[in-house]
Amino acid sequence: MSLSGTLRRHPWLVVPAVAALWGVLLVLQRFFFELQGTLNDDVYAYLTVSRGILNGLTPYEDLFESKPPGIFLLGVLSIVFFKGPFLLKLLEAASVLTIPLCTFFLAQPRIRNLEEPQRTLWLLASVVAGSVFALYTFAMSGEGLVESLGAALCLVAAVLFDRAPQHRERWHITLLSFLFLCAIGLKEPFLLVLLATALLLKRSGQHLLSYFVIPLAIAGVVGLIALLLFGYLKPYFSVYLVHMFGYHLGQLSDANGSFFVRGLLLQRTFLNFFDFSQAFALAVTFVVLGNILASAKRSLRALGILLVALYLLFLAVGTGGDFYGHHFVFAVPGFIVLFALLINQQRIIGWIIILLLLVATIFHVHVNYREKVEWWKERKAVLTRAAETIDGVMDRCGWERYLHVVNKGAGAFGYTTHSPYGPIFIQFNRFIEGSETYEKRFREALFETPLLVLCEGQETNLTDSSKVYINENFTFTPPACAGAFQQPVPYRLVFRKQTE
Repeated sequence: MSLSGTLRRHPWLVVPAVAALWGVLLVLQRFFFELQGTLNDDVYAYLTVSRGILNGLTPYEDLFESKPPGIFLLGVLSIVFFKGPFLLKLLEAASVLTIPLCTFFLAQPRIRNLEEPQRTLWLLASVVAGSVFALYTFAMSGEGLVESLGAALCLVAAVLFDRAPQHRERWHITLLSFLFLCAIGLKEPFLLVLLATALLLKRSGQHLLSYFVIPLAIAGVVGLIALLLFGYLKPYFSVYLVHMFGYHLGQLSDANGSFFVRGLLLQRTFLNFFDFSQAFALAVTFVVLGNILASAKRSLRALGILLVALYLLFLAVGTGGDFYGHHFVFAVPGFIVLFALLINQQRIIGWIIILLLLVATIFHVHVNYREKVEWWKERKAVLTRAAETIDGVMDRCGWERYLHVVNKGAGAFGYTTHSPYGPIFIQFNRFIEGSETYEKRFREALFETPLLVLCEGQETNLTDSSKVYINENFTFTPPACAGAFQQPVPYRLVFRKQTE
């Protein structure tokens, strides 16, 4: 029976049908917004390292950012082919559509054999659920942040894993290996997410071996070879991972517990959901509860696997200990899989979940996209004007690098063709304190740089001795080589005094 025929026979299905249509419209609205080009502050740092790679610098050694190399390589491709972050934005816009589509594809096999009107109800519910999860994901991690892209990659992998044939197929394994490599290359906690979804969806040990363990091993080998060929293998292990597993993971242990304890802080995730939409948070709570009841009914082993998967999802969220909004997106693929697994398993809980998701399509944090786009255009104009001024002065004077003494969130460095001094190119205190080497290299850069970039009205993390040195050795008066230019307010270019 067609959808229209089912709706005529069961008029009450018009309510979820309208909610599904509304959810699709909201997703399309977000899709077009992501194509507008607005960027989160963190993206400037990604682009700076990517530009540094094109300038011959090495990630982590010359320019440090606490992200895996996949983000920077994606930025390189975007700069080479589009002269900016458009590729990243294009992929992110595609992810807006990928999340609801994958939700539907995960639900479809579990809906197929249901009788009407349950089949149509769950079909519409899968559209609503995918829409709400997509809206949440991009409310937390849109505008260039890569968690949304990684979540979409994990969901595509989950669909392929779920639909994998009994016998091993090379193309299936190859595609899964590529998806694993891309997702983990963007953010390492996606490894935990991929494992969690594989445990939830596995049909047998052979299924897990063929379509998770083998693709993961291939992705790992290819990743190591790529790091070796690019020349990033040594700094990745000796600089990046040492920082991440040492200073970064330990910096917030007193406040949020040790690394493994963070997987037990599930209330952090649900409170974040609650801030986005109370109905959404309750729906996810019932999804988890329904799966616990269904698993316990099957066997203790099934319940144990579910609990392990949930722990892995919450651990992925809490890996860094920061619990920033975009970190909660790590849990999204797992909760979408749990939603699909619950279809027609717990009738009463299922109805409650559907009702809550219908409410969530209306009552959630809404974004004024027009206002954000206007704000972004003004901000981008300021940043690009500052970058053009910096590059113009640098080119005329024949200088290669400048010292950026501006805090995170004010990154004209994301648009300059010249690279700033590093490894720490953002005045972000906890990174500078992460290693004596960072402090030493900053001092060396301060003694060497011909140009400082400051921002008016902004507090820096400079020490008193650094401030004294700058006051004594730098001036706002440009050298003759700088030519005529206007200070790109609120940024100020400060020049090393010429020796007589």
